Amino acid sequence: CPKVYNASFHPGPGCPNCTKPVNPPPPPPPLSTNPCIRFGHAIPVDNHVDAMIVQDEDASISHTWTNFKFSDFSDWVNVFKPGTGTITIWENTGGKRGAQLYKLSKIPLTPGPLVVVIKVAQSQAFNASGPEPFWPPRVPDNVETIAASYVQPGTGGKVRLFNLSPDTKVAGMALSSGAKAGKLATNVHYSLGSNWFPVPVTAQTYKFTDDLTSKVLTTRVEVRPRPRPFVSPPLC
Repeated sequence: CPKVYNASFHPGPGCPNCTKPVNPPPPPPPLSTNPCIRFGHAIPVDNHVDAMIVQDEDASISHTWTNFKFSDFSDWVNVFKPGTGTITIWENTGGKRGAQLYKLSKIPLTPGPLVVVIKVAQSQAFNASGPEPFWPPRVPDNVETIAASYVQPGTGGKVRLFNLSPDTKVAGMALSSGAKAGKLATNVHYSLGSNWFPVPVTAQTYKFTDDLTSKVLTTRVEVRPRPRPFVSPPLC
């Protein structure tokens, strides 16, 4: 009796144990059906934080990010279900959790890659009477959920800009070297993101600007891999 099952094979009387194998379990659902979350700290202060998101519909589903400083972004976490969640932020001093700073319920947990950041609120960044203190987070606008944080299908690299720089009302991004040098994103308002732009997958120099003043904020060399979840880092 052959060891590998063959549907056309008849075992006959001498091979009674040649049976069809049990079907394998179904594959897990595609990543896009559930939230895949990346947490980031985008408030330009020295304070470190712990953050936890708990699924509102099922409190047994949660994830905690520990001791994040400004500009830290986590890896992707795929434990949540579509629905809403409650995020809690604590101060972290010297690696130890301190006082609770802020708690916000009913944040949307949308299917697919989702970046959740703490950021400077609009009222704190561009208040007509002068900027409010950035710290601590204390209003709903201090939490931003950036949905659809994934590149569209394709064969090359793609990039987008999300403006998280609280003193930059409109930001821009350009390739400053290579055959495709030139403007990519322009006039991206604070807390908003640009469209996706095709870019080479080789190392490129990216230039970030304040589009009101044309001031160059920073440049950096990045290698854009072929399509995978990615959100441009915040401007500093």
